[in-house]
Amino acid sequence: MQQEIATVLETIGVDKFAAIITDCGGNVNLARRLIHEDYNHVLNIRCAAHAINLIASDFAESSIIKDFIPIANSIVTFFTKSHLASIHFKDGLTQLKIKGGCLKTYVKTRWATLWDLTHSIVCSRAIFDWVCNLLQFILINKKLTFIYNLIANG
Repeated sequence: MQQEIATVLETIGVDKFAAIITDCGGNVNLARRLIHEDYNHVLNIRCAAHAINLIASDFAESSIIKDFIPIANSIVTFFTKSHLASIHFKDGLTQLKIKGGCLKTYVKTRWATLWDLTHSIVCSRAIFDWVCNLLQFILINKKLTFIYNLIANG
């Protein structure tokens, strides 16, 4: 690995590099250190985004977060899949003047989506309360959506 990095440095020009940044795997850690020893002006830096990803992945494995994610994702799914709830949700965004109010789901391979999911739920809380009060029976039994549509349209 170190030899491959050295070849790239030499080919492009060592003076054009200020640092080598990689994840924290043992083999690349060693390669970074050896490159820094050979070219002391080239800094040896761990990738901060990779470190944050590892921390966030560990965080998402805690029991509180593990229990929260499916509940939050089911709320998002309901408000995006239910035509009626979606319409009222969008109406609530407008009436309550909430900007950037689209709902986000958590994707395990994208650590930042845990923040996106949580933030979208917290920002939309007032709309959830409003829509849930407006459409209580839909939340109890989705089959009643048909009855609601008959009453509302007719």
